[in-house]
Amino acid sequence: MKLAFLLLCAFLTPAWGQNAHGIPGLSPDNAQHVSITRLLANPKDFDNHHVQIIGFLHFEFEGDAIYPYKMDYQIGRQENSIWVDAGHLSKAEKDALTNHYVLLDGTFHADKHGHMGMFGGQLSDIDRLETWDVTEGLVPPPPPPPPSKK
Repeated sequence: MKLAFLLLCAFLTPAWGQNAHGIPGLSPDNAQHVSITRLLANPKDFDNHHVQIIGFLHFEFEGDAIYPYKMDYQIGRQENSIWVDAGHLSKAEKDALTNHYVLLDGTFHADKHGHMGMFGGQLSDIDRLETWDVTEGLVPPPPPPPPSKK
């Protein structure tokens, strides 16, 4: 009986591991989930590592980058962003992803800084890039108070 249980556990462990970080489809052996802030704070720790990040993606001429937050893009904080080497994407694919939060898997390079060295690193060899709903699971705001009677 113990042998059957151990075999069952060994068989199911890879399936459990796919969601080890709470992200569907993520295999811990495939990409290391890390925040953009942590990548920028410790770039050498992740140099040439396959990473998975979530952030606000913006594509533009000489400025393809992912930011921790939309506000960082809006106020032009390139030092808080990572250059995204997405030359393999078509214009239509870029248009569908730009100005959205995304989930991105790629290889991080600490010594590459994109156009004119303005970015905190570079992501290349991107093998997963999809929109990410940051509002999922948030509690909606309460309804407005009823109008006062005068």
